[in-house]
Amino acid sequence: MKQKIKKSRKIKNELTSNQSGILLEEMNSNLKLILENHTGLNKKIDENHKEFQEFREDVNFKFNDLRKEMNSKFQEVDNNFKIVFEFQEEIKGNFKTIFEYLSQIDAEIKSIKITTALIKSELKRKVDLNYFRDYFKDIEKRIKKLETNYTKLHLLVSKKGIN
Repeated sequence: MKQKIKKSRKIKNELTSNQSGILLEEMNSNLKLILENHTGLNKKIDENHKEFQEFREDVNFKFNDLRKEMNSKFQEVDNNFKIVFEFQEEIKGNFKTIFEYLSQIDAEIKSIKITTALIKSELKRKVDLNYFRDYFKDIEKRIKKLETNYTKLHLLVSKKGIN
């Protein structure tokens, strides 16, 4: 069996003037809708742009404040370091002075020892030593005490590394 193929009829696309008017009105209303939406979007974009500009200015202002505060704090820390370094130099000078003073004391103690030894030997020859023995023992104790204190101070200064 053979099938009959139906031929499709061609539909004419001709519109009546009434149909064209309706179609044009519908297109016009759709265009108006698109234009209204576009205008609304433009307004929102403008508002968001203004808000963004305000936000950006606020962030810049706060960042500049932070920068100024940080610079101030860094300057303060820098000044504190300068004070510490000056103090360190002053301490070094003080240790040098102490070391020089202890060196003078050391020389005086050596001189006193020599003088005491000379006096002792002279007195041995001239006078009975029993009379002066207690006196010299006291002087020797005082000299030993001075030597001990000097040694401690000398070690303390030497440990600080200033010679």
